[in-house]
Amino acid sequence: MIRDHEPDPPILTSRITALLCRTGPHPAVFGAARPSRGARTSSDVMTLTAKDLEPGDAALLRPA
Repeated sequence: MIRDHEPDPPILTSRITALLCRTGPHPAVFGAARPSRGARTSSDVMTLTAKDLEPGDAALLRPA
């Protein structure tokens, strides 16, 4: 799983990942590491697990 955003100042690009299984009833796991909006230099990391996705379904990772 991802741990940090890209260290490419001044942009500090987010990293995203998806873990998918094309066979069987396994959940999909999505993750994003984004630069902190505060004074911290560490990343804000979000994960989302989705079950029973069908072709054409979408998932959105969004900060709270």
